[in-house]
Amino acid sequence: MVEDRVTSNTLADASGGVDVERHMVDIGILGAAPILVPASKTSAWRFSYGTVNYRFVGPPPPPSSPKFPVQKTELQLFIRLFSAIGQELSKVARQEAREGFIAHLSGSIQEQIKVRIEEDNGEHVAPPK
Repeated sequence: MVEDRVTSNTLADASGGVDVERHMVDIGILGAAPILVPASKTSAWRFSYGTVNYRFVGPPPPPSSPKFPVQKTELQLFIRLFSAIGQELSKVARQEAREGFIAHLSGSIQEQIKVRIEEDNGEHVAPPK
């Protein structure tokens, strides 16, 4: 699950203002700590939402040179993974995809860290140059 204001707001709206993310962590459905994924490394990540498969497409890595071998600091995507229990529950729970959620989330993270979300048809996509 992407930790972003769009995700938080969508969950809060669907639950009448309850902090669903915190509750899911507390009962062991979501991992306690988010994983920080550098924007350029997100292109390897794929996920399903409802009945559609998606992938992240990140920017190329920041440049480095022999004179400055350390790359510039890169923006990161915060992702909280489902626990083993959460993964099993997601297989049997009724999934209700929210219309426009993925497009809204993609716009938000693209604006913040230059990562977009697109439908995954199984083909390899190179990051934009």
